[in-house]
Amino acid sequence: MPQYASTLGKKANCQTLVSMSQALREVPLMLFLPDIWTADTACLKRTGVPLEHQGFRTKSEMAIEEIDRLCAAVVRFGCVLADAGYGLSAPFRQTLSARNLRWAVGIPRHQKVCSDNVKLVFPA
Repeated sequence: MPQYASTLGKKANCQTLVSMSQALREVPLMLFLPDIWTADTACLKRTGVPLEHQGFRTKSEMAIEEIDRLCAAVVRFGCVLADAGYGLSAPFRQTLSARNLRWAVGIPRHQKVCSDNVKLVFPA
C-alpha cells in the first residue's frame, strides 16, 4: 500500500509505524494499518491483529493518543518533534497547541502557511 515515507520524502510501497522516543529503556510501537487493511476482516484475522487494534486510525490520531497517554501518566517532556508527514496536518498541529504543548514539526516545501488573521474571500 503506497503511503508517505519520510526517509524517501514521497509516497512509496512500504510499512510504517508510529513511535514515541524518550530517554528510557523502552519504546512503545504502534503499527499503522492502512484503511485497505482495516476494511479486510479476513486479512486482519489471518495476520493476527488483536481486535482492539483493528479499527482504522490515522498516524496523527495514533500519535495524539500516545501523547495524551504520556501526559495522563505525568511523563515530563520538553516538546513534541515530528516530521513533515505529521506537520502537514493542521488538525495535528492545532491539537498540540490546544494541549499547550511546545512543538516543532516539519512542513513540506509546498505547504501554504498564512497568519491566523487571513480571511478567504470567494468570488460572488
